[in-house]
Amino acid sequence: MLAIADPQPKTEAHFERLSTEIIPVLKSRCALAAAEATPQAALILGDIVWDSPQLMAGVKRLFGELGIAVYPVIGNHDHDLTVNDDDASAANYRRHFGPTYYAFDLGRTHYIVLDDIVYHGKKRYDEQLDSLQLDWASRYARLLPQGSRVCIAMHAPVYKAWIDHTMESIEPLLAAFAGFELHFITGHTHINSNYELRDGVTEHNVAQLCGNLWHDPMNADGTPKGYQLFREEGDSFAWQYQRLDEPAQRQLKVWLPGQTAANPDRLVVKAWNWDSYWTVVWYEDGCYKGSMQRTRMADPDYTARLDSLRGAGVKLARPQAARPAVFYFTARPSAGTREVTVVATDRFGRRYTEQVRLR
Repeated sequence: MLAIADPQPKTEAHFERLSTEIIPVLKSRCALAAAEATPQAALILGDIVWDSPQLMAGVKRLFGELGIAVYPVIGNHDHDLTVNDDDASAANYRRHFGPTYYAFDLGRTHYIVLDDIVYHGKKRYDEQLDSLQLDWASRYARLLPQGSRVCIAMHAPVYKAWIDHTMESIEPLLAAFAGFELHFITGHTHINSNYELRDGVTEHNVAQLCGNLWHDPMNADGTPKGYQLFREEGDSFAWQYQRLDEPAQRQLKVWLPGQTAANPDRLVVKAWNWDSYWTVVWYEDGCYKGSMQRTRMADPDYTARLDSLRGAGVKLARPQAARPAVFYFTARPSAGTREVTVVATDRFGRRYTEQVRLR
């Protein structure tokens, strides 16, 4: 399952870039899986367009070219901003993409798509689930075998770590699916995270497919353009962030001492799909040095890009601001070190290695 967040074209230029820069990459990835006879599908996690209803038909056509089943989620920018009623503001979306909440299965996993945007018109909305959907989902839960794996796809996230806030209306849903292996797959924030909300409940908040709102080649937290890829094999269920411009084995970015202003004497590593089950360790000239120190910081490359644009007199858009994230790691190499090796191991035991020379 490809979990794709916020393609969000607003203009014809954005649409053209989606068509020429992104869809061909996704098509080639889907073709590889098809050649291996692997069943596959995609979730588009809302903001399929950016307050541009005239682009809906074209975007639907582009994603239809993937040659796989595509399951849409409604986002705040998919509502008609001129309509003040929540249900009526989704009418155009329904004409193009169908219902705003529904369920389907892929393999042994049960997927539920919900609409957690209560729209009030003119870009005003609440991020909540209404009682109608909560009742429907609760009745659906009673039809599923206890202990099943359930993925709930919505646009806005359940948990916002940067303000330590959990969506209030989520509690009845959590109660209905108690005893299930539950995953929330969300978008909206344009940053990437995997948080365990409680035992057996994980949220995957997926970074934006097109970078930071088409302005920059990465998301504001430093996550590369890409999508979250979920794989089911028998009873196992694993996920991995797939960037558009690199193979899946590239999950790290390394800066040498002297390359980052905030940590001039330290090695800095970014592991954008990190969660609390990962380990990130380092070696000096083959000698094991232990765990690197996790730190919250802004992406050095993104910060440098914004500084360069400002220096060139470019007026930045309001969303163009670096978002600090917690998936950065630092270590101070000893004097005379020639080579450093960083090894990150994710929760599934997959190892990602980067080796850099200091001198």
